[in-house]
Amino acid sequence: MYGRGRVFTIGDIVFTTASLLLGLTPGYGAIAGIQMVTYRFVQGLGGSMMFGNSAALITDVFPPERRGVAQGIVGISFSAGSILGLVVGGLLATINWRWVFLFNVPIGIISIIWAYRSVYRLPAGFTKARIDWVGASLLTISLVLLLMGLMLSMMPYGGSSLGWGNPMVWMLLGIGGASLPYYSSLSPG
Repeated sequence: MYGRGRVFTIGDIVFTTASLLLGLTPGYGAIAGIQMVTYRFVQGLGGSMMFGNSAALITDVFPPERRGVAQGIVGISFSAGSILGLVVGGLLATINWRWVFLFNVPIGIISIIWAYRSVYRLPAGFTKARIDWVGASLLTISLVLLLMGLMLSMMPYGGSSLGWGNPMVWMLLGIGGASLPYYSSLSPG
């Protein structure tokens, strides 16, 4: 609807901006923790905008006989980035934890410039498509509730090392799980 290249580029901007905000988060304690969780959520949105469009962009940009090589290079890059990210992040964290996030900023700026010059202006796909806002919101809420329940289950509760005895865990999992079938009954198709 909006164009894969445009969404990719905007996602790159969102990811890089969130990385900068994470690296510059002032102070310590609960307020800084809430800010960092919020910025990481925003960073995840930007990352999903890029990651979700990368394979489709390869299809748009490369001719059929070169797509396999291009997707192979992207796959190797993701794998290498996952490994190098852990090593470089660990080294940077020994200097200062903020550098783990600030390291992304210059790379992100270069990526934004590249994306704007090469994929931003690619034609949009289906311009007549309509977003199912109710369904998308319900799916998001149900997945967030399920993930929150699973995350909370890993935290100690009472005398147990895990939180499966916590009623909040079961409430979150129950509501999140119950909303998934409701979401699928609303979605068209």
